[in-house]
Order: sequence, then C-alpha cells, then structure tokens
Amino acid sequence: MPVIVASKSKGAWRNVAVEGLKMDEWAEIGAFEEWIPGAEDEEVSEPKAKKSKKGKETAEGVKKVENESDEKKEGEGKKKRKRKKKNRDEKEKGEGEKEVKKRKIEEGVKEGGKEEEKKEENGEDKKEGEEGKKKNKKKSLPKGQRRRMKLAKKREREAKEKEGKGEVKNDGEKEEGEEKEEEKKEEIDTTEWINLGIPADIVQSIAKMGFSSATAIQREVIPSAIRDRLDILGAAETGSGKTLAYVIPVLARLREEERRGVGPRALILAPTRELVIQVRKVIDVLLVGTKFRACSIVGGLAQQKQERIMKHKPEIMVATPGRLWALMRQADTGSYLDDWSGMKCLVIDETDRMVEKGHFSEMTKIVDKIKITVEDKQLKMQTLVFSATLTFCRIANKSEDAKADTQAKIEELATITGLRKERKVIDLTIGKGTAEKLVESRLNCKNLLGKDTSLVYLIHRYGGRSIVFCNSVDCSRRLYGILSKLKIRVLLLHAKMIQRARLNNLEKFAKEENVVLLATDVAARGLDIKGIQHVFHYQVPKTAETYIHRSGRTARASSHGLSIVLVDPTESSIYRKMCSSLNRSTDLSVFPIDCEPLFDTIRERVRVASDMDSAEHQLQKKSHAESWFDKAAKEADLDPTERQDDADEAHYDMNSLHGTMKTMANKLKHLMATPLPSIDRANLPNTRYMNADLAEKATGSLTREAVESAKEGEKVAAGLKKKAREFLALKRKSLKKKKEEESAK
Repeated sequence: MPVIVASKSKGAWRNVAVEGLKMDEWAEIGAFEEWIPGAEDEEVSEPKAKKSKKGKETAEGVKKVENESDEKKEGEGKKKRKRKKKNRDEKEKGEGEKEVKKRKIEEGVKEGGKEEEKKEENGEDKKEGEEGKKKNKKKSLPKGQRRRMKLAKKREREAKEKEGKGEVKNDGEKEEGEEKEEEKKEEIDTTEWINLGIPADIVQSIAKMGFSSATAIQREVIPSAIRDRLDILGAAETGSGKTLAYVIPVLARLREEERRGVGPRALILAPTRELVIQVRKVIDVLLVGTKFRACSIVGGLAQQKQERIMKHKPEIMVATPGRLWALMRQADTGSYLDDWSGMKCLVIDETDRMVEKGHFSEMTKIVDKIKITVEDKQLKMQTLVFSATLTFCRIANKSEDAKADTQAKIEELATITGLRKERKVIDLTIGKGTAEKLVESRLNCKNLLGKDTSLVYLIHRYGGRSIVFCNSVDCSRRLYGILSKLKIRVLLLHAKMIQRARLNNLEKFAKEENVVLLATDVAARGLDIKGIQHVFHYQVPKTAETYIHRSGRTARASSHGLSIVLVDPTESSIYRKMCSSLNRSTDLSVFPIDCEPLFDTIRERVRVASDMDSAEHQLQKKSHAESWFDKAAKEADLDPTERQDDADEAHYDMNSLHGTMKTMANKLKHLMATPLPSIDRANLPNTRYMNADLAEKATGSLTREAVESAKEGEKVAAGLKKKAREFLALKRKSLKKKKEEESAK
C-alpha cells in the first residue's frame, strides 16, 4: 500500500511523495501538498525521504517527481493526476483506511494562490475536509484562547441540557453562588465605616474583606484615634476585632503625613510569632492600592532574609520584641533600624503579657529607645495599647479594691508604654472576661487514664476543629503520640518547633475541618482561625488571663463555641484559684458523658495506646543513655569490658521493651478493628442529658450538639440544686416543728 513520506517536525503545508509506486506512476501523479498538523506557519524546510532499503531510489524519485510536476503544472498532466488520484481513492476506500488525506487552510490563503490546493477535493473527502478545517482553525489559535473557547462551548452545551431536561448541575450552582457572593460584596453598605472618619480607599479595602459593620471596640477606638489623635488604652473580649481597631488608625495617620527619615513610620509589637504573621496578613489586605509597604520580623526565620527586606525601607513593621531588639543592636548608625525620627504610631498588642516580670524585657528597651528619639526630635507620636485582659485583676474580693487595682495597673502600663496624658481608656470587657456566646464547662477526671479517655471521647463524640491546650511541651508530645496511635488526625504546635513547621501546621489546621491541634500557650493569644468549635484545656491553666485567652480561640465574632476544662485531683487547687480569680460565684458546670458504652470502649483503646507510648519513651531513654556511655568511654579511652555487665543488662531491657511494644501493638490493632458503638437510643443509658438532636451519630461534628449538651447539663444541674434546696427547706421545717412539739410536751 502506498505510504505518505513526510517530515516529523511541526506541521505546515509541505510537499510529500507517495512511496511504493513505480517511477512512471510518480511521474504521472507528481508531488502534491499535504497539511501536517501542529506546525508553525513559518518557513518550512523540504521534507526528507523515509529511510528504507530503497532509500536512494526514493530520494531520486522525489526529485524527479518534483521536477516533472513543475513542468506539468498546466496542460494534460493536471487532468491525468486528477483522474489517477480519483481512481486510487476509490480502490483504497474498499480496503479500509485512506492513506492520503487532503486538508485546506482556512486562513492564510490569498486570492490567486496555488491551484494545486483546490485540485484534490472530491465528494468522498468533503466531510473530512470540513473537520480538518475546524481542527486547523483550533490548532492555529493560542492555547489560552483555545481553552477558553472549549469552556464556553461546554457551558453552552450544559445550559442547553439543563433547559431541555430541567436538571440543575453542580457547576451551575457554583457559578450562581459566586455571582451571589459578588453581588453581596458589591451591596456591602460602608456608611458606618465612612461615618467613623476612615479614608475612602481604606473603606474600599474593608468592604473587600466582607465587613459591613464595625464592632463595639472599633466604634470606640477609631474616631478617637483618627479624629482626636489620642493615645488609646483599649480592652475588649477575644474575637472582638481589636486588630482592625488599631491597624485602621495607623494607615490613616500615615496617609496624612509625609515620610521623615529612613526608618519605620509605624511599629506594631506582638508577643508571639504566629500573631505577628496574622497581623501582617491583615495589613497587606488593607495596603492594596496604596504606596505603603509592610514587613514582619520574627525569630525562627533567617535573619539575613529579614535584613534584605529592610533594605526596601517599609513604612510599617510588625515584630516580636526579641528578634527586633537583636537587629536594632546590630544596626549601623543612620540605618533603617537606627533612625526612629519618622515614627508616627507605636502599637503594643497583648500588652499585659509583655509587661509581666520575666517576659519580654526587650520590649521595654525598644520603647525606651523610641521614646528618647521622640523627645529629642519633639515628635507627636501616637501610642495604641491593646489586650483582652488589659485591666483584668486576678484577685479582687471587694469592689473598691478592684477599682484601685485596675487604676494602678492602668497607670503602670501608661508609664511603661509611654502613653501621653492625652489618652483615652476603653474597657469593654464584661465581668466574666470571656465572650458572651462561649459555653464554659468542666469534666472531673479520677486519674490520668480518665483524663486521656475523656479527651479522646470528646474528640470522637463531637469531632470538628478543636484545640487542646497543654501547659508543657512534654505533655503535648505525649498526647501527640497517644492520639496518633489511635488514628486521630492531630497537629502539633509548641515553642520548641522550628518556625516553618509551626506555620505549616497552622495552615493545615485552618484548612482541614475534622482535625485536632495540640498546642501550648504560644497559640493562646491573638490567633484568629475561623471555625474552631471546641477548646479543651487538657491541663488547667495557671492563671485566669491564660484561661481567658485560651477560651478566646473559639466563639469569635459573635459565633458559638465551647470551652471545657479537664480537672484531675492533682489540679483541683489550681482550678479553685482560677475560678476565684475569674470572680465566679459559682463553679463551672459539669459536662455530661452521654454515651457510656462509647466511653468504655475508648478507655480500653487509650489504656493500650498510653502503655505503648510509655514503653517507647523508656526505650528511647535507655538507647540514648547507652549511646552516651559508649561515646564517653571512647573519649576517655576506657576498656569497654569494664561495663560489659551493665551494657548486657541494658540490651536485655531494651529487647524486652521491644517485645512488650510488639504485643501491645497487636492488641491495639485488634481493638481498632472493632467499630465503636454508635450513638442511638438502643445503646444509650437512661440519662436526662440526651435529646433527639444529640442521638444521631457518635462522630457528629456539629458544634451545636456539644454546646446544647453542655447547656442541657447546666439545666439539669440547676434543677437538681433547686430540688435539693427545697428538700432541705422542708427538712428544716419538719425538724423545727418536731422541736416545738417536744418543747410543748
């Protein structure tokens, strides 16, 4: 069968020959042009003949055919080629595939062009020719435009199908949802923000963030800071919008005045690295469309990179005190971090944490250096100080003492942070210190196993996005080992982790829905992650302020949330002190365990996983001790046979631990293979805490279930207390009546 010989390079119109015909047949057919798809419309080299046994003859034949075709462009040769090709096409049609196809370029052919491109059309190839034109048209388009055309046609087809069948597709729903969201964003009323005196470009950025109205702290702070230029000492509950309350006045102040010097114009100090990154993200959104730039300076990241960023001289700096002070000490005279003559705004977030004794001594050094420059240059610098527990007093038995302590604390903070006399104190914290929609509860645990089981039960029973707070890094590592063995999705966050790992875990926690974050108090302050449903205090916080900040990770922006403290006998005294400092007249209500079969099944799993983790810890300690002894012996040139008995004993213990771990791993695997009891009426004990909504599934991830369960427990406890008081009152009356009767006799 004849074979088309053509180049394998990108397609174009090329001269091709048909291999397998005799020389005289080549002469009669001549050369014809074939479209090779995927080619550029630029200059194309002549095709090479296909290599075969008859390679030389083929090459010579191609040349002869080309020469003869040039000579016979007009006359009888044309009719013969047309008739010959028509006959050959009719023969090949019965055999199956057509080896020679003809395609015509839709674009690029000029009037009076080559006549050979029109000679090979026939009735049989008409349809294929039309398809080829469409393909060629698509191929000639840019990739992006071609993809957009395909998507447009696909949407048209789906729209027709939807109209014909009356079906609603997911893509259509998504498009409608996106359009509605865009309409909502356009419809956001910014009148309230404008009335607060905020510049128009900043108001547009706020509208893009989706905030239609200001919070209480924002309404109080922003006008006083922008219009009156007062220093602000602000306190509001967690999740109340304090970040925007101080970022907006800073940007408004920078817009009004020109830059002076090469140093920063605004400095924001925060206690944790995660909080710095979060504040920086908020600032970046508000800076869109402005000429200002911001940078973040935190520990744990490369100092050289941060030094390169500061070469661009950003106007706003967000930093932790430790790394900033280290860079300020190394700064050259007159450099970016040495020149504070252009300072307009100083913001200190979570101030109560940074002014505590033994914490962030660098903060006072930074503030003192800035104050000296401000006084020398006679600058009017504005200072904004914020915290959720700014004026919160730990021990206040009497109201007068409370007022005195609060006033003394305000004066102390004003002195440390350099607040001017023209200041305004705004305290919007409610009496209990936590958010209004936060449901607070506790779980009493008999021992460590009971505490571990209670935690795993809460995670399995209610699911969702939860934070578990621990007081120490070792405790968080221990819990991480246990929860990982129980196949629970868990992430870790503590101060000894490298900064990149901490940020990665926070990003994963914010994206996933059913996940647990094990954290120390580095995550207790300022972090704003949407959708945190529960906060579990695995260890009782040591101060009331810590409890307030931990609990503030949920129930943010007027949403509901649940905070549960797990209390064992060793922490009862700490718990009592915390309640006393919170000024709570009543104890936290007990959270109900509403499915005993589920709790008992989880307890057995937790016991085996805890034993496994303990064995692993012992094995690591022995292995580390042995490697240390061997290293020390080599360095001291000691005879290894002197402690051979100790080494043999250690190896024996390590082997026995390996065996124990293997046995427990098999047991845990067997327990994990057994499904957990479901939450339904058949498996539930007779309890007052259950209702129809709570009896659906054991792994229900709705916060509403956990919150309602806690509220139901509070109602039952209140009812029991009321009945107990009524019973005692009746008993007293009966005893009094008996005494009166006896005395009368």
